[in-house]
Amino acid sequence: MEPNTPAQQQAEAPAVVLNDLSIALIASHIDTAHINPDFLRYNEIVAPDWQIDPPVIIEPGFSLIEYDNELSFTATNHNIRIAHSGGPLTMDEIVSPSVARRYLAMTPWPIEYSAVHIDLYGSMDLADQGIKLHLSPLHRLASGMLSHDTAPNVQARVFYQLDDKSITMFIAEAVDAGFVNGVHFHANMIRVVDNDLSAAGRIDLIDSIIENWQAYAADFVQLAAQFYRNYSK
Repeated sequence: MEPNTPAQQQAEAPAVVLNDLSIALIASHIDTAHINPDFLRYNEIVAPDWQIDPPVIIEPGFSLIEYDNELSFTATNHNIRIAHSGGPLTMDEIVSPSVARRYLAMTPWPIEYSAVHIDLYGSMDLADQGIKLHLSPLHRLASGMLSHDTAPNVQARVFYQLDDKSITMFIAEAVDAGFVNGVHFHANMIRVVDNDLSAAGRIDLIDSIIENWQAYAADFVQLAAQFYRNYSK
């Protein structure tokens, strides 16, 4: 396949493949002991036919439960993360938001949540599109957009304030033989919960945010595409 011209490359960004979507519920104190397979199955938070992928870790201040469909629960005293990984994932395959909403509905005690995080991981495969970019390193972009990160493989961070959520995009490029053949994105989207809300009001608000997860995914794809168009100039 002949490589696309720069003009063609900029006209339309390659598709973003979603590989992971997680919901994190943030609170000042969470009793992790109830995050266990029996509680999740008995309350129909997870489907009865989902098989556990061992080991299960249940200890003071930490729980980890993974299922063979790549759904996982990770709990600490300050957050509960419900993740669906193992992409590529289509929108109708992603189960973490619906599981998170069932968890919210079935928790039998009040938890004063302070925020909800929606994390999305995705990538663009440039090689499959016949696109060859020789753009490394990422800091050739306007320096005001980027800050270098010390974490492995993260080459840039971009910050957005979109509507009522704060978004941090972490971007890394995959390079082969001097050419960029892929770009990886991780978006951390944060909605803060008003302290004046009751515990029930907080749950209602968080439930409505998670219910709207596809709009967050659309924002993620849009921001990744916009970054690519800037990146490929």
